[in-house]
Amino acid sequence: MLVTPTTLTYDPASPLCALLICKDEATNIGAALDSLDGLTAQIVVVDTGSSDATAQICARRGVELHFREWTGDFAAARNYALQFVRRPWVLALDADERLEELPRQDLDALFRDESIGALRVRIRSQLKEAEQYHEHRYPRLFRRHPQIRYRGAVHEQIGDAIEQLGLRIADCEVLIRHCGYAVHNEHKAARNREMLERELQRRPDDAWLRYHLGQTEFADGNNDRAAMHFERALAGGELSDEQRSFARMRLAQIALAANSYDEVLRLTEEPGDELHLEGFRMFMRGLAYALLNRHAEALPLLETPAAGSSSLVDQARRRQLLNLCRGT
Repeated sequence: MLVTPTTLTYDPASPLCALLICKDEATNIGAALDSLDGLTAQIVVVDTGSSDATAQICARRGVELHFREWTGDFAAARNYALQFVRRPWVLALDADERLEELPRQDLDALFRDESIGALRVRIRSQLKEAEQYHEHRYPRLFRRHPQIRYRGAVHEQIGDAIEQLGLRIADCEVLIRHCGYAVHNEHKAARNREMLERELQRRPDDAWLRYHLGQTEFADGNNDRAAMHFERALAGGELSDEQRSFARMRLAQIALAANSYDEVLRLTEEPGDELHLEGFRMFMRGLAYALLNRHAEALPLLETPAAGSSSLVDQARRRQLLNLCRGT
């Protein structure tokens, strides 16, 4: 359980500076900061124009608070914040995230490796369904360096700058919990859509932008537009294997909503490496077979350990389908 201190404590021996940018995040920012209590040597927050109590909450916690006018560019805001960092490593956190695990001993060994420029942490995104979540890795821990700067007005990235320096990105077991998907925020969705569409006008063939626009439209229930973006993203070659698998699963969900069960089977033919996505793929295939009354083909898919352990699968629904297919 998170504490709610009036003033945060710091670890002067820590090599970490936590970095957050925020605007109108009064309902989230306190818990995000509390999750950092005693774990870093510095916390920098840049407020980009809040009209609520965000700045007051940050001030009461005793963080290093700065202000910058919002220009519609996330990378610009984060790069502005980087000038205030005084520690050798930066941990980037969002207001709707919580730092859950920080294995310092393991990190110290990675920090000493001069070939490493950044570390991919585990980000566990809680979904609307209380027990379901999606976990992926993303570079959120990186060295303080004048040439390591964010790029991209929306869904900003740090990886390209690190690789251009000849440094590598390694995995670590830092865990961040993301709460933003649990409650749909129409304002944020509209803002992200506008920014992504503006970027896409400049780079119409950018598969990465298409993928994130597809995710935004899917979350808003705009299945036709989501499908168009996912299909065009998959036609490009810029997505990671995990993103390609996730895009296919979204397309399968859209086909399922349209009762196109054969299309679901087509989209779920290709296996993947990520455990939870693979379990979700098997569940979706099993569900399509069950809805086609092909219970003998559905049953072994629904019974697989991957489907039974996937955080993306509605396990109550899977058990109902198992009973249906077994005739119990």
